Amino acid sequence: MVLTLYLNNEADDSVSTSTSSWKLIVDGLKYWPNDEATFLPYIEYQDVYVEKGEEIEVQMVYLVKGDPDQNEGSLEYTGVTVPMKRIDYY
Repeated sequence: MVLTLYLNNEADDSVSTSTSSWKLIVDGLKYWPNDEATFLPYIEYQDVYVEKGEEIEVQMVYLVKGDPDQNEGSLEYTGVTVPMKRIDYY
């Protein structure tokens, strides 16, 4: 599945978009982004640090067991703990 991540950093610490920083959790299983697919030229991915006051939208590809459209998932950031909130639409 292609996941679009929108970051609007309001924290004092920078937030990384690195694929090693974002786990997807679906049905209790944790998935890392698939680097080979994420780095394809038509996937809009950038490996950057988003500083306070900055925003960015990136895409990552996850290989998820089953039908991801049928399951609710969540993201886990593995970097510095920063407050996060989920939005359904921006």
